[in-house]
Formats: sequence, C-alpha cells, structure tokens
Amino acid sequence: MEVIRRVWTYEPHALERDGVRECRRLVARYAALGTGLGLAGVGVAMGGLARRGAMISLLQKVALFAGGGASGLGISLALSIRPCMDIVLTMDREAPLRKELGHVILQWNPAMANEAVARQAAKMSQARSE
Repeated sequence: MEVIRRVWTYEPHALERDGVRECRRLVARYAALGTGLGLAGVGVAMGGLARRGAMISLLQKVALFAGGGASGLGISLALSIRPCMDIVLTMDREAPLRKELGHVILQWNPAMANEAVARQAAKMSQARSE
C-alpha cells in the first residue's frame, strides 16, 4: 500500500510524469471497479433478503452498502499494487521515484528483478537494432 500512497501523492519529475499518470489512472480504474462490484454484491444480497420477506432497517441498509463499498475498494487497491510496481520499474533509471521505490519493490518481490532485467535487455536490443 505504501507504493500506492506514494504514487498518488507524489509530484512527478519530468522523467516519470507519464508513468505516474498511468499508475494513477490504473489505481482509479481499479478503485471504481472494486467499489462498484462491492456495492452491486450488497444490492444483490439485499434483493434476496427482500424477496424472502426479511425486514431491514434503513440504518442496516446504509451500513451494508458502506461495508460493501469499502471492502470492494480495499480489495481493488490491494490488487492494483502489482501493476503499479511494474510501472515504477519500467520508468527511466534516473527517475527519482524509481530510485526511491525500486529497491523496496525488488526486496519485497525478488522475481520482479528478473522481469525488470529482461525488459531492460529487450529495450536495449531494440534500441540497437534501430
């Protein structure tokens, strides 16, 4: 979650402006989708209860919708961490955000180091061929 918080509140340097913008869009998309799915799930559950004739007070309905939206938002933010880490690792090596978060990401998930090295090698071979 630290990666998401940093990217969301960070004022990007010129080298990383596109990557930060892309990551913010991705997080917003995941958050909207997760919250919507959480609310829809609660709506379906409440419809089933209403069909059975169960009485639910207004306060309980509000609490159910708030809980469904919050849980959907939390799950979607957790799912958006990996794509954001990929975006940070593909930024320019001199970008301040990559310098700041790169080693933390690679310590947290060492497998991403191999993927990042492979992507960098592919970029370099493509640049040589052009």
